[in-house]
Amino acid sequence: MASSSSDNETRMEDDAAHSSLDEGPAMPHLLGSCDPCIFFATSAGCHRDACPFCHIHKQTLEISPQRPGKQIRMRLKKTMLNLLQSRESSPNMAHDDLQHWARKAAFARNLLRGYLEAQADAEAQRAPDADEVHGQPAASTFEGCSELESFLKGRPLSL
Repeated sequence: MASSSSDNETRMEDDAAHSSLDEGPAMPHLLGSCDPCIFFATSAGCHRDACPFCHIHKQTLEISPQRPGKQIRMRLKKTMLNLLQSRESSPNMAHDDLQHWARKAAFARNLLRGYLEAQADAEAQRAPDADEVHGQPAASTFEGCSELESFLKGRPLSL
């Protein structure tokens, strides 16, 4: 009798787990029919609040895809830059357009990923460090403490 009650509990847990999988946005991902967000895999990340693309996993790329010819690569770069420029005026539409554009070829995904990561790195380098203000390095807390004490005693600060 004890074994049948444990079997019932196990079946109930399995049913609860199965019903929770049937509901919600994870179902297309589990079936393998989801469309991954290409921005989610980059260091820039996806900044769209209601992105309809999958954020559960990163985009899986083909193993050693064939590199397209130079004219196609140049056309892809030009198209990508045009889509990125349209991102300023209508970010949601550009997000969808870039998503559909990059889905077509592995080179397009790699090109966009590289561009977005380079932009994120450039922004990180442009941002001032927390230790610097107006190009001047901040004084360490140990040195600042002794200078502060001397200033409070009436001595002028050494610049």
